[in-house]
Amino acid sequence: MKHITARNCPAATGPYSHAVRSGSLLFTSGQTPIDPATGALVEFSESSAR
Repeated sequence: MKHITARNCPAATGPYSHAVRSGSLLFTSGQTPIDPATGALVEFSESSAR
């Protein structure tokens, strides 16, 4: 099992990894929409989701 941390991304909040690879499987984590410049929670709307 390998823990993966992405470069140039905000650090995980808590004891989490950006992703974990186990064999041929890759498990990725979600992210709370936080502005890395301010640390503030970003407003979310359904129209901004893809």
